[in-house]
Amino acid sequence: FPDVGNVKDSDEAIALRRERLKLHPVGHRDRSMSLINLANQLYTRFDHRGNDEDLNEAVALHREGLALRLDQSSSFDYTTDQLSTHFEHLGDDENLDDAITQHKEALDLRPVDTGSLNAAMDDLKAAVNVAPGGLLSRLRASLRWVRLASQHSHGTQLEAYETSIQLLDTHMSVTASVSSRNAMKEFPRTLAVDAASCALRSGNVCRAVELLEQGRTIVWTQIIQLCMPLDGLQTRGDHAMTLMKRFRDLSFFLDKSPARNPGGTPQVGAEAEETRYRLLVEDQNRTIEEIRKIEGFSRFLLPPLFIDLQDTARDGPIVVLIASKSSCDAIIIPHKQPPTSIQLPTDFRKLARLVLALQKAINKEANPIGNPSALIKVLRELWDDVVCPVAETLGRFARRGSRIWWCPTSLFNFLPLHAAGEYRANGESLSQQYISSFTPSLTALHQEKTNIGVVPVTATYCYIVTVVICS
Repeated sequence: FPDVGNVKDSDEAIALRRERLKLHPVGHRDRSMSLINLANQLYTRFDHRGNDEDLNEAVALHREGLALRLDQSSSFDYTTDQLSTHFEHLGDDENLDDAITQHKEALDLRPVDTGSLNAAMDDLKAAVNVAPGGLLSRLRASLRWVRLASQHSHGTQLEAYETSIQLLDTHMSVTASVSSRNAMKEFPRTLAVDAASCALRSGNVCRAVELLEQGRTIVWTQIIQLCMPLDGLQTRGDHAMTLMKRFRDLSFFLDKSPARNPGGTPQVGAEAEETRYRLLVEDQNRTIEEIRKIEGFSRFLLPPLFIDLQDTARDGPIVVLIASKSSCDAIIIPHKQPPTSIQLPTDFRKLARLVLALQKAINKEANPIGNPSALIKVLRELWDDVVCPVAETLGRFARRGSRIWWCPTSLFNFLPLHAAGEYRANGESLSQQYISSFTPSLTALHQEKTNIGVVPVTATYCYIVTVVICS
């Protein structure tokens, strides 16, 4: 069913799972498995229909089944995924707490064999570099590498993130726009921020900015439907057009498994197949090098360099906010000085709750008899946990009253950073200190400043906020 998405088959499968469960009453040794199988089927149907009742029942059944199992570690992972989805869909704090707790318990149940773990990392790294497997297969292998390395805090974690983002960038550059957007759905939405967070933990602030920018530029290119990197070659003459066509043709053949490639016989030997693929890879690498010689394409399929990104801050420092489950950080990028990172006194769970509190406060404000105290409480917490630590450090790079640029990620996108403040008599607020502008990425800001013909995606906020404080 998951492969074909047949709704009727899903309904029949769930009905059969329910009948199966009736054959395994309380006390039966197979009841746990029947509960979990039914939960999984309901969760699959929720993915296709988005019915809240399916998700609620799946979570309840999986909890019940998990309580009956002796070997719980694998089921903890799946239940954690369901609880996380439940929180994202319904905003239920209890499910977010349960997901975190169960994920920790699952890790505690799994002893780590260092030798086997290192061998697994080596195998995944080797799979990522097997060109005959196809670009998409290599990308999926790199994401498995990321998940395993992150789970065990392995030394190859940053390398795995770098490889995944590079392969994703390549995949998106050589695939048609519609299929690229569909392919994005199966990849982690937090890949870029998680990679940046990993680089920060390793102490490499510049690399964190580069990875975040490379990953987020891929996403924003799809969202606002900008031209893919290759499309810019169309205006660079016949030679550039030839290189573009050659690169896409080679990528097409390399992205197919050997059995599906035209031109070969079913009995072609493994050695001959490897030789053919090696030649295709060499030809593609030569084509990429030729493309990079064209003006404006020197970083084609390469991550952006921090020194180039930093030049975007010439009109004011840029504050990049990173919200990952590992930590929440701010990176201040001045024009000439080295970047500074700040670990914020908050975490992903607190941010999620703050976003929900903001939504509720806004709904109350829309009511004529609403009380503004709920909104003020949110803006105060936002000031204390996020904006104030940044503002205190900004004083080293920007004069009071000047412009700053915010580049938020993840949950930070849903918070009114420009409106944060203490909201009390003689209290501090960001609007008193700086003019806030926003950008989805440093690349978008650079393109807008250089008028490269893209849709403007930045915004500026300069508000006078008046709050009446009642005694």
